[in-house]
Amino acid sequence: MKYLIKYNLYILSVYTLVMLGVLVVFWDSFSMLQRFAIGFLGLITLHEWEETKFPGGFFKVMSGIMKVDMTRVPEGLLHLPPMVYIVIVTLLPLVFPSVPGFFLVVMVLGIFEGIIHIVGIKLGRLKRPYTPRMVTAEVMLIYSIVGIYFAVSKGLVAPLDWLLAFVVFIGGFLLFASECVSSSGSKVLGGCE
Repeated sequence: MKYLIKYNLYILSVYTLVMLGVLVVFWDSFSMLQRFAIGFLGLITLHEWEETKFPGGFFKVMSGIMKVDMTRVPEGLLHLPPMVYIVIVTLLPLVFPSVPGFFLVVMVLGIFEGIIHIVGIKLGRLKRPYTPRMVTAEVMLIYSIVGIYFAVSKGLVAPLDWLLAFVVFIGGFLLFASECVSSSGSKVLGGCE
């Protein structure tokens, strides 16, 4: 477990590089929705690097808004649940290509990331409208909108796919957020962002 806590960002990076390599080698074997999902994996991995390598990221903003001191919690511990969540939601459309709802979960995550960063900046009343992860969050937002537009315009998603996407997204998010709360010992819903 200590290994996962300490190296989770590197594990996510290796997973991403392997998936991008598989995509390049077996491009014709993947549907367009699966290609979008793997591309998103690359973006969200960059997003995680942006947060952990630049000081004052979204996590700091949210803990300041909620008035919670998280300085004693090991950083890797807070990033482990999101890493697990990212791996699971990006694997689902690859393992179950005939279920477009799993593709939509990934795209909804991208839209959520883009919006939550803007909301965090507004709630935190920051002097400048930027926090680390902001750039990649907004790129994911645009990417996800394009992905959804493609899927909808091609008639690849049905109303039940949307329902599945929101249930899996919200259920998974609540599960990983509760894990962040129990890991940190604090009541910080946004603590693992």
